[in-house]
Amino acid sequence: MSLSSARTASPRTTLWPLIALFGIVSLALAIAGYWYLYRQRHLYVRLFRAEQARRQAQEEIRTTLYSIGDGVIATDAAGGVARMNPAAEALTGWREADAKGQPLAQVFSLVNEETRMGVESPLHRVLQVGAVVGMANHILLIARDGTERPVADSSAPIRDASSAIAGMVVVFRDQTEDRAARTASAILPRIFEPFFTTKGPGRGSGLGLAQVHGIVKQHGGEIGVSSEVGVGTAFAIYLPAVAAAAEPAVAPAEPSAGAGQTILIVEDDPILREALTDIVELLGYRTLSAAHGRQALTLLDQHAEIGLILSDLVMPEMGGRALLQKVKDRGLTTPVVILSGHPLDDELARLQALGLAGWLLKPPAMEELAALLAQALGGM
Repeated sequence: MSLSSARTASPRTTLWPLIALFGIVSLALAIAGYWYLYRQRHLYVRLFRAEQARRQAQEEIRTTLYSIGDGVIATDAAGGVARMNPAAEALTGWREADAKGQPLAQVFSLVNEETRMGVESPLHRVLQVGAVVGMANHILLIARDGTERPVADSSAPIRDASSAIAGMVVVFRDQTEDRAARTASAILPRIFEPFFTTKGPGRGSGLGLAQVHGIVKQHGGEIGVSSEVGVGTAFAIYLPAVAAAAEPAVAPAEPSAGAGQTILIVEDDPILREALTDIVELLGYRTLSAAHGRQALTLLDQHAEIGLILSDLVMPEMGGRALLQKVKDRGLTTPVVILSGHPLDDELARLQALGLAGWLLKPPAMEELAALLAQALGGM
């Protein structure tokens, strides 16, 4: 081979290593690109599945939250309402859409039932304690429309991945029925007691069921009561069966009638005072009435025609015992008859020493009251 031929072949020969290197680099780049795409694809798949799992978990939490019978409110770290279920909407009167972002204390407004003072927001207690906290007793939830309900609740922190408090959740329930059940169990044993009433002042005397109980007992019977919250109350009366036709009953003697004498009725309960006035007037007497002993003394000074004082024993300002003492201190001979809701026992001797003309348990039978009034007036 000539020198010129060797010189011509040498450059081409030196290109092959470069070509081989370029091919290797290109193959490596291709493999790396494929591997990158492969990893990216699997990363996207994992992220997609993780997002699906997160959304599924959120949906499960949402489903659980919205199906719970108790009220549930979730807040953010600042105490703004983030979510609330339908039970919470019903109890607070706030729709979730309107409540979102509102301060918890505005949506979940609490007061102490006894003092009517506002109650500290559960958020503050959770931030201080950093754990589950319960509510004190006698707490009322004030709904958006002003409705008040006794509630019981517990609050717990919501923590993020770093264990920092990211919000809180409040779970609460209406205690109205529970309280009604407890109240009913306390009331039923006393329902037939004279003057026991659950109505407010001036709305009930507490004598109706006591009279029914007395009538049933007088006929040798029994009366019972059962009550269930949300259902109703039932009374059962049992009377003895009559084996044969009863003989004609002898008409009871007419109660002793008055002759128009004036009786001063002293009773602090306006309904009882009015009832006693009607009964005494029905017996043939004129009446004056006072709400307590001091008022009765004023009427005694103004009306010399008062022939007898019919007084309750326990009253505000001045009761029957003090009134009897005042009558004696003034040297008056006006007889005093006491009506008491309980037996006088040892106190009777002290009252008789003050000049007590007689006494009867409340509520007095009309015949007994008529006889005692006639006896006391006849002894003047």
